[in-house]
Amino acid sequence: MDAWLKYAPPGRFPLTSSVASYKASAVSVLLFPFEGRLSTLLLVRAFQEKDRHSGQISFPGGKADEEDEDLIHTALRELEEETGIFLSRSHVIGIMTSLAIPVSGFEVTPVVMYTEALPPILLSESEAVSFHVVALEDLENSSEHRVMDMKRDSLMLRNIPYMDIIDDIPLWGATAMMLAELLEWIRRVEAENKSV
Repeated sequence: MDAWLKYAPPGRFPLTSSVASYKASAVSVLLFPFEGRLSTLLLVRAFQEKDRHSGQISFPGGKADEEDEDLIHTALRELEEETGIFLSRSHVIGIMTSLAIPVSGFEVTPVVMYTEALPPILLSESEAVSFHVVALEDLENSSEHRVMDMKRDSLMLRNIPYMDIIDDIPLWGATAMMLAELLEWIRRVEAENKSV
């Protein structure tokens, strides 16, 4: 959770309402080697009238359905629906900290998966306008502190921390916070492996 703080918007914590009232959702944090570097897959979300995250960079994912066995099922189903990538539970290598998103009322659970190569992508145009392969070392290199002001709906948000890695679209909010935890998670795993 401490890893989130660098990219948490001002006033983000503590939460003003109970996480118990949030809707369950999950995202797929897909890891794979690409051009010799460990990478992940990010989407730029399509515009949907009631979606508070339209146009933003995100991981593939969405809300849990009643038919989902659990949040791993949710993450795998959403990955397939949004990108055409079909993976199984055998690809899951971990689950990161669930993150509540007050603006949309979701609690998001990041499910980390690994595959030896990025499968072909058939993007759902209703869900996303583009996909991007991002090397984790580029995230590390772009992690110097940047802040911006932005207008969302009728609100002016000030001093929002962000990463600048995809076509001048700022990567901020929950996705930036999850990526920060992912980098910390990988550093911890690498350190543990070196000590064995």
